[in-house]
Formats: sequence, C-alpha cells, structure tokens
Amino acid sequence: MKTKIMSMFSCLFMVVSVFGQTPATDLHWKIEWYDDFDSINENIWSIPRSDYKPKEVSLELLLRSNIYSDSGNLVIRAKRENNMMHVDYMNDTTYFNYSSGLISLNPYFQRMYGYIEARIKLPYGKGYFPAFWTWAPDYNQPQNAGEIDIFEMVGGQGVTTMGTNLHMYYCNDIADTCENQPNVPYLGQLCPNCDLNILNYQQDVTIPPYTDYHVYGLEWNPNKIIWYVDGKMVRNTANPGIVDYLSVILNFAIYPHDPLYLPDSNTPFPAYMYVDYVKVYQLKEDKTGIINACNYNFDLCDSVKRNITIGGQGCSNTIENGNNITLRAAKFIQINGEFTVEPGAEFYMDVNDFYQ
Repeated sequence: MKTKIMSMFSCLFMVVSVFGQTPATDLHWKIEWYDDFDSINENIWSIPRSDYKPKEVSLELLLRSNIYSDSGNLVIRAKRENNMMHVDYMNDTTYFNYSSGLISLNPYFQRMYGYIEARIKLPYGKGYFPAFWTWAPDYNQPQNAGEIDIFEMVGGQGVTTMGTNLHMYYCNDIADTCENQPNVPYLGQLCPNCDLNILNYQQDVTIPPYTDYHVYGLEWNPNKIIWYVDGKMVRNTANPGIVDYLSVILNFAIYPHDPLYLPDSNTPFPAYMYVDYVKVYQLKEDKTGIINACNYNFDLCDSVKRNITIGGQGCSNTIENGNNITLRAAKFIQINGEFTVEPGAEFYMDVNDFYQ
C-alpha cells in the first residue's frame, strides 16, 4: 500500500522503508579526507614513538613495531610476551605478558560532526579487545571529556557481537574526585557515579561475523548518533552532549576488565587487526531555503538547505517505486498537502541545525 504523508517536520528525522543513509547512498555528503594505508602517513596519524604503557589497568605494552602497513592495510598486531619489562618516566618498572599497538588521528584532521567509516577485518580469540573509537579529551576537566565507541569487540562474547558505547563525565585522573561523589576509585575507566545514566549508553548489537571485512560507520551530529555496519543502521540514539572535536583511534588491546575474558593457553598469538581504509565525510552546506516547490525535483537537493517546503494547492508529489530520496534541512521541512511514497521507494528526512 502507498504511504501518504501530510505534515511539517522540525528537529527530527524520519525513514520510510529503512535503509542506510551513508555517503555511498546519499549525495549530501562530501569526503573530507581518507587514508587507504598504502603506507602509514604520519601527517595524519600519531603512533607512540617508543614503548608506551597506556593506562593503569592495561595488560599490554604498546609497541611501535606492532603498527605497520602491509598490502594496502594498516596492520595492528598483538603478541604474547614473556615478562617484558617497561620503565616509565617516573622510573616505575612494570612487566607485561602481552604487547599490541595503537594509532590516533592528528589534530589537523579531527572534525566536529559528520560521518566516519573504516573497512576492517578482526581476529577472534579469548582476551582480544580491538576497538575503533573517538576521543575528545579535556585534561583540565576530565568530566567534560567525551568518547564514542564505534565498536569494541570482546573476544569470547561471540563473533557476531559488537559493543557500542558513549562515554562522558570521567573521573579525575588523580582519583576520588568525582564531583559530589567522594571515595570513588579511578581505574582508568568511567566512573558511573558521575552520571547515573552512563551505563545506559552501552548497547551490544548483532552483526555478521567480524572475522570478515566489514565497513563500520558512524554519523554524529548535535542531536543524534547513528552506527552502521555495511551501510545498514544497527543503532540510533540521542547525543547526550558530546560536542568537541574528536580524535579517531584504532587499537588492539587485551581485555582487562573481567577474568572470564582473559586470554588463555588456547588464545592464538600473534593476532592481527587489518584496516583497509578510513574515510571522513562532512555534509554539504547550502544556507539558502527552498520555498514552495511544486512537484519538487528531489534529485537537485544534494546539499543541506536551511529549510524546505514542498507541495501545496494543485501540487501532486509522489516518490515512485525504485527511487531513493533524501531531504536534509537545518531548520524545518514542511510538506503541504498530500505526499505519496509508493511501495519499493525509499524516503528519508533529516532536520538538524548543524551549522557551526
């Protein structure tokens, strides 16, 4: 049956016939930069230049030698070590049984809002903890820091289970300083007592086996955050207030939080995380408005307008079978009169004031 729409939409998005609104299917996006990892471009990425202990609860030592390019892939390797010694800048000595790697985006390439995707192939094994995430640090006020986990894969949970999460309101690095929450220990992770809703931001989703290559994507704007896998939306949630420029991070950790998921003698090492490419997109901006368009030519709407008004007396607006139409506006989309979406057509409307 046909879907008929008669309304005005403001500060919302709508999908008729759910589909992925990634740059592959949406001409509103323009590519800002990409890296296909024929080599590792250190103008784009930062890699620790020496052995690096990431945080107190980490079980692995980060080694530069575990980050390299091979056959058009970024490779992040995790290895089993034999009590590898590390002496930090405070002359403290720690011994590690594992090593891995981390790579992060340099500040010039960081963006506020947009769409990011990467094509990645992951290993599966008990104790593996590869992740693709973003981080907006605030070292002076950790409670203002923000993090979006595009994925976290905990080896042992299942090869089709992908963890997604939003992190805000970190405890202070010096410990026990959550505002109005004394004696809350800092363990290099979130302090849920800083925000009673923080645990509600985590959600596991089911995806195809991640031991094959898949495209993992994230759309982020002031109002919402959407996760995609292979162009299909897997999670959609409101943005709880993450607004800062984000650094993209790819790493392969050893899971430190639960003894049930620690590596064992059957966990294969070395293990490898392969990243084919990373792409970052921004929306095309057009601050003009489209007013009173009768029988509107949707194919011309390839940028975000300030406002869109379509239809009206004497107009007949129909999206026909096989068409994939997207409207994006900063202020509002108004539909006057009857508007028809035929079976087999796809129609997406998004209203978000993303202008900086």
